[in-house]
Amino acid sequence: MSGTKDPSRFDTTLTSRYECKYLLDENTARSIRRYLGAHAELDPFSGRQEDHRYRVLSLYLDSPSLRLYRDTAQGVRNRFKLRLRYYSEGDGPVFFEVKKRSDVIVRKSRELVTGKQADEFLIHGRHPWHEARGHDLSEFIERCRSSGALPALRLRYWREAWESRGVDPVRITFDTGVEHCILSDAGLTESRPEWFATPVGAPVILEVKFTDLRPRWLDQMLQLFQLDKVSVAKYAESIEQVRRSGRLGILESRMAVTRHSRRGGRVA
Repeated sequence: MSGTKDPSRFDTTLTSRYECKYLLDENTARSIRRYLGAHAELDPFSGRQEDHRYRVLSLYLDSPSLRLYRDTAQGVRNRFKLRLRYYSEGDGPVFFEVKKRSDVIVRKSRELVTGKQADEFLIHGRHPWHEARGHDLSEFIERCRSSGALPALRLRYWREAWESRGVDPVRITFDTGVEHCILSDAGLTESRPEWFATPVGAPVILEVKFTDLRPRWLDQMLQLFQLDKVSVAKYAESIEQVRRSGRLGILESRMAVTRHSRRGGRVA
């Protein structure tokens, strides 16, 4: 895959990591960027962008009762999310992802598919490797089956990513402009997009991801800027906004249509 279309190839903390989130105003975000200059650098993909940002798109799946959202909202200790992650609304890689949280550790598994294969799954419930693997299905599909998960909500936001220069891998991202969209089409591309802002409590979400011990310079940064860790999940916050705006019934009815149309599919 071309590096211009796959920023995920530069994320060195994907598989198993600690993940901490903080809310920032724009001034604090600028100050932190200056601080980072001595310890980290823009990852190769962000470094190629004119404004150092790239678009992240996700399509989240959930059960008809929105169990995965409720597990997050209720702080269930061991929980997971199911999503398709991609970086372009045109041609580009698509990943089936399972993001699992066990206490403070986040583990992520992902499988690369084509846009056509993603559409086959989203519209018809057919897994692209079913015929090749027989009953040895991926973790993503097994969890879809066990939870009855269906396409639910699209999210998008802008990301600026930094990586440490040291031996211990640390990835720091600044996420802005979070928006959500209730699916009107089951496929990967939305023909009638209606995007709404997802309020998260501050203009910038700072995410710090590391795989082992947190380096001293990172502790010093958190102390210097008096950063307090928060719990902010973009998908859960988006569902909350859907509920507050009175659009939850629309979301549930769209998921019901998808479930009905998938009756002949392999997964749902």
